[in-house]
Amino acid sequence: MGNPVHGPRKKRRVRSFFWKTIPEEKVRGKPNIWTMAVRQQQYQIDVRTVEELFGQQEEARSATPTGGRTSSGSLTGRGSNKETREEISILDSKRGMNVGIFLKQFKKSNQSITEDIRSGNSTPYGSGPLRELLRLLPESEELKKLRAFKGNANKLTLVDSFMYLLIQVPSFEVRIEAMVLKEEFSPSCSVMSNEIDVIRNATKELMTCEELHAVLHLVLQAGNIMNSGGYAGNAVGFKLSSLLSLADTKANKPGMNLLHFVALEAQKKDESLLKFPEKLPHVQSAVRISVENIEAEFQSLYVRTKALEEKIQRDSELQVQLEQFLQSAIRMLQDLKKRRLDLRSEGNALIDFFCEDKDAFKLDDCFRIFQDFCLKFKKAVKDNTERKLKEVARQRRLLELEEKRCAWSREQGGGGFGRSSSENDVETLNREGLLDFLQQRTLSPTAR
Repeated sequence: MGNPVHGPRKKRRVRSFFWKTIPEEKVRGKPNIWTMAVRQQQYQIDVRTVEELFGQQEEARSATPTGGRTSSGSLTGRGSNKETREEISILDSKRGMNVGIFLKQFKKSNQSITEDIRSGNSTPYGSGPLRELLRLLPESEELKKLRAFKGNANKLTLVDSFMYLLIQVPSFEVRIEAMVLKEEFSPSCSVMSNEIDVIRNATKELMTCEELHAVLHLVLQAGNIMNSGGYAGNAVGFKLSSLLSLADTKANKPGMNLLHFVALEAQKKDESLLKFPEKLPHVQSAVRISVENIEAEFQSLYVRTKALEEKIQRDSELQVQLEQFLQSAIRMLQDLKKRRLDLRSEGNALIDFFCEDKDAFKLDDCFRIFQDFCLKFKKAVKDNTERKLKEVARQRRLLELEEKRCAWSREQGGGGFGRSSSENDVETLNREGLLDFLQQRTLSPTAR
């Protein structure tokens, strides 16, 4: 069932399709795209058409343009030269300025903010400002000075007064870390859950889309016909990255390439094959998701949650305050872990299905290749439709010209020494760009 389809022996030498083939031992005797496709033996490619379109009557190799995206980023920093009031200042001036910016975001007193931190009320602040506050906490030397301060707290600057009140809160740094985690945990879990659903659905679509599988087998047939007799011929399968090279293999017909040909063959066999991109909606979404990022985000949440659990062991007040959150967080992490393992298992099954190497080929690569293939295939279908419409319009114009010539001949009745109708027709055909087209049609089997 997995045997590649071989057409009749080529009568003409054709261009090669530079693909990456899969070793036979990785395909034979295993359930995969190349051995399980339902329609693989149903559709046969016409070898004559391949020879006509890709025959090497004129060896013209066009270098495939290579392009790379360059990205540039710029970091902008904001600075301020505001003068701080000289009261009693303990904090570093830059730190003090940034803490002042933090405090001005909220129309709350220092006492109110520190009380929120003590009670774990993170809602008015959000994770961003709280993360910034963690970054701005006093360093060890500043902490010693603040704790050693025995003067009138009212004489401290607003910023130093806030830090002086904050360090009186037991485990203040752990409390802020807990507030950040509480703000970020549910949104992060929700995003990961949705992304896992998208990827699992995309994986299922690629595994079950028979139309896609049939098109891949047409590519396999075409490649084997073009590479017949060479080292890359008689392949039982090909690497998915080869799909990206289809459009680079140019045909003898202007504006046509191997992908256009595969789309035409698919249309001849069954028009429903052209609709396979519509059956892969989640693949388009999965391209914007990184499986590695999901893994990294899960590990980060897991480590932070476990670290928080350990840090509060010495603070009974914090244990009571965070007990409900931590119990809920651990349940959510357990559920995400199970779904993450399911995703990994299904992803490995998909990679095996396409006979790719799990160590080198990632799900992210798979989705990117198929998204690109879908876009190029749809464009090829559109190009083919437009080409056909242009040919129909040319044929109609030819018919109109022939009718005019016949009518003119009847009116003239063959008398006089005026310019012959055939000369007029040739001039009109040349002007319309149809003479070459008409001559090509008399020679080309694909035009019949």
